[in-house]
Amino acid sequence: MNLVGAHRSCRAVLQGMQARTEGDIVLVTSLNARLPRPLTGAYNASKAALEAYGRTLQMEQEGTGVRVSMVRPGPTLTELGWDWDPDMINRILQSWAHWGAQRHHSYLPAESIAQAVYAAISQPAGTQLSLVEVEPIAPIREEPS
Repeated sequence: MNLVGAHRSCRAVLQGMQARTEGDIVLVTSLNARLPRPLTGAYNASKAALEAYGRTLQMEQEGTGVRVSMVRPGPTLTELGWDWDPDMINRILQSWAHWGAQRHHSYLPAESIAQAVYAAISQPAGTQLSLVEVEPIAPIREEPS
């Protein structure tokens, strides 16, 4: 759905944007496209495919006035996985830690992604944010007392 839904949506709006010689398309990909995580292979592949589609759209829309941006979120606090079995969640998190895909346990609020999308579409004419990667910062380290 990550790729097919985006493709169908773009096909539905691109012709009108091209006719107006303006418009913004923002594809929300995932850090998993750059840094695949174990036990999420289909998700990783779909987000990597979405980025390939986005790069292709950027080339195809060059000179049309249509900007294509990608927002690549890192770990984000969403409802994805909330209905998973706790044993599976533990297994996934352990595998991510083992492969170095989980540096800390901080997550982005969904609002951070919305702000990145807004930043992409708020650029002045003639400017395009091709790829915006958004990651949570680690918690502040407490100094030993």
